[in-house]
Amino acid sequence: MDKLDVARQFGLLNRRSQAFIANACADMEIAFSECVLLLNLYHRAGINQENMSAILFIDKAATTRTIKSLEKKGFIKREQSDEDKRVKKLYLTQKGEATREPIFAILQRWMEFLSEGMDRETFDTVLKGLKIIAERASSKEFYALCGKEEDERGGTL
Repeated sequence: MDKLDVARQFGLLNRRSQAFIANACADMEIAFSECVLLLNLYHRAGINQENMSAILFIDKAATTRTIKSLEKKGFIKREQSDEDKRVKKLYLTQKGEATREPIFAILQRWMEFLSEGMDRETFDTVLKGLKIIAERASSKEFYALCGKEEDERGGTL
């Protein structure tokens, strides 16, 4: 596989995944970026906005826009931290919690579609490889590769 083909395959998988998830979540009025944030919030109740940005590798402004949208739609709520009044913690509302199973079912359907015709062992190997690649792409060495120093917040270029 040549370098151009690898880039094309990663791009295609990313675009198609976003399109599928956005389309599948449309009935719930959840955009792709909102779905990603909800998925992370299912396992991180009480996380603050800054840490959510770092986990998602997106800037604070994009995180804030997504949070405001989800809050306006009634999926999440922000609560002031008892420890630091400047910090807002994120929590699911009852409506947000009700999205958990449907979103997991959507992801399961997508994974089953992608893995069709592939034995379980091969698919598990592919997923393991993707995880290794993603971890490498999100490592501190990424910034060195780009000739930049990582900022203290793990910010993006």
